[in-house]
Amino acid sequence: MRKLTYRWISRLILLFLILGVYFPILNNNFSGRDDGWMLYNNAQVYTLDFTNVIWIFSNAYGGQFSPLNTLYYNLVYAFCGLNPFWFYLIGIFIHILNSCLLLLLLERILVRAHVTENLKGISELNLKYIAFFTALIFAIHPMQIEAVAWISASKILLFSFFFLAGLNFYLQYIESSKTVSLIFCFICSLLAFLSKEQSVVFPIFLIMIDYFLGRNILKRKIFTEKIPFFISSLLFGLLSIHIQNIGFHKMLEHHYYPFSQRVILACYSFNEYINKLLAPIALHKFYPFPYKVGESMPVKYWFYPVLLIFLIYYIWYWYKHKYKFVLFGLGFFFFNLILTLHIIPLGRTSIIADRYVYLSTAGFFFVPAVLIAKYYRNFSSKQKLVVKVLICAYHLLLIAYTVRRTIDWV
Repeated sequence: MRKLTYRWISRLILLFLILGVYFPILNNNFSGRDDGWMLYNNAQVYTLDFTNVIWIFSNAYGGQFSPLNTLYYNLVYAFCGLNPFWFYLIGIFIHILNSCLLLLLLERILVRAHVTENLKGISELNLKYIAFFTALIFAIHPMQIEAVAWISASKILLFSFFFLAGLNFYLQYIESSKTVSLIFCFICSLLAFLSKEQSVVFPIFLIMIDYFLGRNILKRKIFTEKIPFFISSLLFGLLSIHIQNIGFHKMLEHHYYPFSQRVILACYSFNEYINKLLAPIALHKFYPFPYKVGESMPVKYWFYPVLLIFLIYYIWYWYKHKYKFVLFGLGFFFFNLILTLHIIPLGRTSIIADRYVYLSTAGFFFVPAVLIAKYYRNFSSKQKLVVKVLICAYHLLLIAYTVRRTIDWV
């Protein structure tokens, strides 16, 4: 009964908080930033028939291949018309589902990982708090606004839904050993690919879950069950590169940074995402590259790879000391970002974007949530009070800033 009560209360809190925070965007009109060519000027949105659906799934559009996202626009238009209210409302609803799927995923994975030495000192109740507060920050963090309040970013919401659903099916497969769960996991991975190319990293997350739960990755059965996922990921990855090269050929060939500079800029971008997640006080809709192609790189950017060296050292330290939850959280954060860091050339004019960190937010805040829960029992009464006050204050500040940005979003 107690477990059932917690389950309903935690989900309802996420539901009402998200509705309350994002309510102002329901009054917004379409954005002048990409909503035109992606939605209301896209001819494929206005016809829902077999021929058009086949065209959507067999053709790229605007240098991108996200047919499920176009079909999503098509379905919303067919049932609700070209009214931005319904696009925003359904986007909020998908964000709620994603937050609940993340909460479920973390609850299940923490319970199974509880037997490992790094989590043994954490009570079952605190494991639930870890999952809940991670999902809560994911739900209300100001950097999530772009994915929810910008209709053209709906690819992020859709691919994240199928991504998280697929990971939950994979956990179900681990728990039950039923092949049907693995099949549903694979179907979800395909649907995620058809929503956004960023999901080609899906098989890596299956391995991360295996590592966190102590499964032998090199065992033949565990290895072979991943083969279909890696094959489909490779094929979709090559397809995405091919389509992008066609759509952005001139930009990628004649107006892009050399590889050596892209590596340094990737380190800079990675650092920027961390700073903005911790202290989201300077968020914008557009973040231009810090200097133009062909110009010499400012000296200060050469220091960012040094930070990466320190991070690699600590990753090795955490690996040696079997802090699996740290590596799992950082992996969740990093691998959801890796394809957006411009190491692989992208047809984008913005060096970072709030929407790209949508799923990564969960991995980033998962680590401090576990660390606080792990050492909380060793704190004095005053220290525990201070921790509670700081956590509540941090969440309230995030909510306040999110509401403010939501109101100002156009």
